[in-house]
Formats: sequence, structure tokens, C-alpha cells
Amino acid sequence: MAKQDEIEYLARIGDTGAAHARGKPFSDPDCGRMLADMAGVFMVLPPAPARLLDLGCGSGWTSVFLARRGYRVTGQDIAPD
Repeated sequence: MAKQDEIEYLARIGDTGAAHARGKPFSDPDCGRMLADMAGVFMVLPPAPARLLDLGCGSGWTSVFLARRGYRVTGQDIAPD
């Protein structure tokens, strides 16, 4: 995306889309604290290729992150999408 597209992104997606985007991971003002918490969790995981269950995985971004690092991940969420 060109820089101008990035600048105009929230205006193009409207109020509902902007509210959704602000609710995504890493958009929170406490992002640094959350990343530190996640790092603490990752430090106690067994080494890959351990099997992991990601309950409440939502869109699965954490599952994908871990799978790319060699884990065998199963994600499950109550939401169908």
C-alpha cells in the first residue's frame, strides 16, 4: 500500500470499520505490556514441534504465529469465522 493509502485507510473504512480496526491486536495503547505478557507465555512453552491447543483462537493469528515456528497447533473457537 502506498503511504497515502495508509493515511486514508481509516477514513475509507468508515466509523464501524475504524472501530473494528482499533480493536485488533497491537492497536491497544497497552500493546507493550501485552507483548511482554505474551513473551512470558512463549518462554514457558515446550520446544517445537510440541503439540499446542489454542482455545478461543479467534481468527487464528496466534496459532499461525506458533505454527510458523514449528509447533503443531490446533485452534478452536466458538465463532464460525
